[in-house]
Amino acid sequence: MVQVHGCCHRCLSRFAFDDTELVYADPPYLKSSRKAPGRYRYRYDYEEQDHVQLLEILRRLPCQAMISRYCSSL
Repeated sequence: MVQVHGCCHRCLSRFAFDDTELVYADPPYLKSSRKAPGRYRYRYDYEEQDHVQLLEILRRLPCQAMISRYCSSL
């Protein structure tokens, strides 16, 4: 098992997948979905473009992927 604490974009782009993995992503919630968006920041926070890039990376993976999220247009 590989755990990444921080931005996973580079790790996911370079990992040698063999189609047996399951990627579970738990990115910071979109700022627009937070109850108090300006009050709390994650240690590794994301801008909306970071979320878009993560979704693009996850869609291209040659394995299954799960993502934690709140409902949003993304």
